[in-house]
Amino acid sequence: MYRFIQKWLSQEQIKAIKFTKCCILKFEYSEGMFEFKESISQ
Repeated sequence: MYRFIQKWLSQEQIKAIKFTKCCILKFEYSEGMFEFKESISQ
């Protein structure tokens, strides 16, 4: 998962995500590009 995130997000965006044991990363896909929407943690 981390490799995927590195491809589509900047280092600043990655650092802002709070990873927990259960973390959902929400992306939208359009025209061959993924756009990060939010991080959902429980």
